[in-house]
Amino acid sequence: MPTKRVAAWLREHPVAADGALAVLLAVISLIALFVRAPIEHMPPPGPLAVLLVLLVTLPLTWRRRHPLWINLGVGGRRRRCTGPRPTPTW
Repeated sequence: MPTKRVAAWLREHPVAADGALAVLLAVISLIALFVRAPIEHMPPPGPLAVLLVLLVTLPLTWRRRHPLWINLGVGGRRRRCTGPRPTPTW
């Protein structure tokens, strides 16, 4: 029974559900950012790194209302964070 209520709430409040998903992804990404840096012998992440993580994850809240713009924005920011992919040498 509780799963039916949760599913009904998710259908009735899609923006809130997407917001909860975006916050969850932001928290997981920030934890990974701060845990992975010392493991890979990198300096601690600064405010810019945190801002970029939030700019990539939090706009997912509005993915149902403006899917094209959100995907373009998030994809563009992600591309800036990771840089272009190197071409294979094989």
